[in-house]
Amino acid sequence: MQLLFWLYVAVGVVPWGAFCAGILVNRKKMRRMFEAPPPLPAPPPGVTIVTPAKDESAHIEACVLRLMSQDYRNYFVRVINDRSSDGTAECLDRLARERSPGGDQPEHGSTAAKARLSVLHIAHLPGGWLGKCNALHEGTRDVDSDWLLFVDSDVSIEPDALSRTVAFAAARGYDAVSLLPRLDARSFIERLMIPVCGTSWGIMTLMHWTNDDRRPTYAVANGQFFLVRREAYEHVGGHQGVRQEIVEDVELMRSLKAAGYRCRLFAAPHLVATRMHATAAELRSGWGRIFAGTSRFRPGPMIGAIAFLLVSGLSVYPMLAFGAYRATVLHDGAFLAAAGGHWILMTLFLAYTYHAVRVGVAHGLLPIASFPMLIGLLWEGIRRCSDRKFAWRGTAVEIARE
Repeated sequence: MQLLFWLYVAVGVVPWGAFCAGILVNRKKMRRMFEAPPPLPAPPPGVTIVTPAKDESAHIEACVLRLMSQDYRNYFVRVINDRSSDGTAECLDRLARERSPGGDQPEHGSTAAKARLSVLHIAHLPGGWLGKCNALHEGTRDVDSDWLLFVDSDVSIEPDALSRTVAFAAARGYDAVSLLPRLDARSFIERLMIPVCGTSWGIMTLMHWTNDDRRPTYAVANGQFFLVRREAYEHVGGHQGVRQEIVEDVELMRSLKAAGYRCRLFAAPHLVATRMHATAAELRSGWGRIFAGTSRFRPGPMIGAIAFLLVSGLSVYPMLAFGAYRATVLHDGAFLAAAGGHWILMTLFLAYTYHAVRVGVAHGLLPIASFPMLIGLLWEGIRRCSDRKFAWRGTAVEIARE
């Protein structure tokens, strides 16, 4: 029984203690954007914001107006309409007319060099490309600004997001900076699942090592907000180099870091916000893609995560009952003390995780519900490793095997 006790401590208590310690160690490194920003260079370097949009008529105008409201003094916005059929093209053309000098509308397939906003329309997807990769590639082909900022069309950024990020990048010599957003979670399932999915993804990918220049093989990114020095982007082949990657943002960051560039991933819930997956079906499709893609279609990390959730996550509940039985009947409180410590450490870790993305801590107290659902999403990722079939915005995608 003593062997069982120490085995339980090793697989149940110690890992959650390590996760809590990891928060203390890495918190400052991941929260650089909360510090007072250094002064911008004079004059500030040029930035082109590139945003792809496919069937985004419901909120593309709000996104563009947010992008156009940045307090930065030297930037340009380019939106790529990627084969939309829902009114996105018409909305973007109207915005381009209103924002272009003299009210002139840029022609389809061209940009207005003097406009703060330009629109590029893509009618067909060339072979060998995924849609978003092609849209971003087309949107950067003739850009000559110092920096590129990729922002997804479902993202809301604060007016100082660009200036603060460029200030840190320029002052500290970063070549690429990606920001993790605040979750605009509105439904119960969003609040319950997205924080724990994101945390699992971060642990599986060792995302905090993105900020360690001594580990060139470890890097991830969030394509919802991704600032990169244009010369570095072009040196690694840009989106052409990741044209068939289902998680092009992660693979682009990995290419940059492997090439010796300084890459950073920071939490910035005060600067960037998004609503990721609003329904159970979107969670299943979206996180299946993310888990499979960032694992490079190797199921091992997801299998390991499932095993951990079963052995070190959900095991706390039967162990609490077992410990209570031994304490009451056998007057042996060791298991109950260990199970209590296990539950406390796990609860503290989850509470911080949910608080960090600003959805509140209450949903973090329900791992008995979120962990089984997370296991299902990880299993979906394992399935996607096998068939490599995905769906995005109504488009079926199948990733070719190497």
